[in-house]
Amino acid sequence: ELSFISKDSSIQRAGRAGRLSAGKCYRLWHQNKILQESDKPEILRADLSSLLLDLALWGVREFEELKWLDIPEPSIIGNTQEVLKELFMLDESYDITQFGKEALSLGLHPRFSYMILKANDLGYAYESCLLAALLGEKDIYQNVFRNSDILTRFTHLFEKDFNDTYIHKHRAREVLKQADFFYNKLKKIKRVKKKNTKLNKEFVSILLLFAYPDRLAKLRVKNDNKYKLSNGKGAIIHQEDSLFNSDFLVVSNLSSHDKNSYINLALDITLSQIEEHFLSFIKEEQSIIYNKENKKFDFRVKKHFLKLELYSKPEPISNNQDMKPLLLDLIRKEGLDLLNWSENALGLRNRVNFLCLKNDIELNLSFNMKSFNEESLVNNLQFWLEPYLDNIRTIKALESLDIYSILLGLIPWEQQQNLGTLVPTHIEVPSGSRIKIDYSNIEVPILAVRLQEMFGLHETPKIVNGKVPLQVHLLSPASRPIQITYDLKSFWENSYQEVRKELRGKYKRHYWPENPFEAVATNKTKKRM
Repeated sequence: ELSFISKDSSIQRAGRAGRLSAGKCYRLWHQNKILQESDKPEILRADLSSLLLDLALWGVREFEELKWLDIPEPSIIGNTQEVLKELFMLDESYDITQFGKEALSLGLHPRFSYMILKANDLGYAYESCLLAALLGEKDIYQNVFRNSDILTRFTHLFEKDFNDTYIHKHRAREVLKQADFFYNKLKKIKRVKKKNTKLNKEFVSILLLFAYPDRLAKLRVKNDNKYKLSNGKGAIIHQEDSLFNSDFLVVSNLSSHDKNSYINLALDITLSQIEEHFLSFIKEEQSIIYNKENKKFDFRVKKHFLKLELYSKPEPISNNQDMKPLLLDLIRKEGLDLLNWSENALGLRNRVNFLCLKNDIELNLSFNMKSFNEESLVNNLQFWLEPYLDNIRTIKALESLDIYSILLGLIPWEQQQNLGTLVPTHIEVPSGSRIKIDYSNIEVPILAVRLQEMFGLHETPKIVNGKVPLQVHLLSPASRPIQITYDLKSFWENSYQEVRKELRGKYKRHYWPENPFEAVATNKTKKRM
């Protein structure tokens, strides 16, 4: 086991080296590794499983109820409690279960206690005790032997075959002695079946997964050494290891690193074994994916073991398949653009968002509505969209939904009237035309209108009971912006003559009067006026 020491420890070791006679101590470490000043207290670096199980037995619900010199991070406490829940030793309220009490009575690490108790029910009590002893003691292989496969070690122990030169015979006998101790202790608290005389090699992997359900590992890519674990982390195995390229592994020992930890001890296991013996850990998840190229939904069934996806396979959509939750999940993932937003629907949404913004930051209005912004609509899909998804099974059917009518239905009749009064869709200009107001920028409503249609109007048009001026985009006859203003009167007085001089030669067919205040507004050419 290799680990970096602290600066305090390195100084102490220098003292030890020179206590018999004078000398020099050379301390060497990685030049980029900064040593900690002192060792972390054990409670901040050790596995807390046994401690938390003891606390649960005593009725301690919160770690802080007792006085500690150091308290671990809440995330570490929470993750450990989740592992104990996965081992059925704590219930949903984190109270100890009867199974947890039996596990404590064995006096082992909760992982090994769980494995032994489960194995006993299946007739593999001694095998599980032997496996717990093997994992709890020093490796029976000599240091020169580098192979992570636990099964070869286990087989030598079960068959008491210690003749190979790479086996440390004393350690092997210690493991057998410890296994007998566990086995005899189990017999005092549970009824135990007779020992098996023949080794079932396939079942050893299942026993190990009982102890380490959070360390089921799946090969990420074939012929690679990278794995993903059921706790969401990553791991790698040596490319010359006998377990290299195994599809699934159960890992008991890792050398921890930030990203990928090295696998030191493991067993291979098959998907069929996992599905047969660990149904309580497996959850099925159905999903649909939007296939943009073919404009269709692809339906998939996924199976997860805790945080690890075991597999994903395509399936046809059956007639009795409830599509609504899958569609809602898809829209949450892909965004609201998956729906068909007509011009009217976008306009309504923008007007509501604009009014909600003004209501929140400036004005005390009689409009009481939730915003139609992206976050609000996505978070409340089940309330406003789900009722309309009953018969939606294709992307074409989804796009046929009338989003404008659906959103309008969320606004009570009285509020619809207020909306129309406060933020109208159109405004009548002096020429008599009804020009649409653009609310796409919810902070700045825009009126884009040809300059000739605004003659005679002295003040900038306003909305929200005359409290919010529109940003007027005055357009040329070719509908290109000439001027952007919030002050129409100032434009007529200061800028209009320059604009007139510049454009009346270019647009001779159009009306360019000298006095814009008294001129007749028009949407026609001079010939048609």
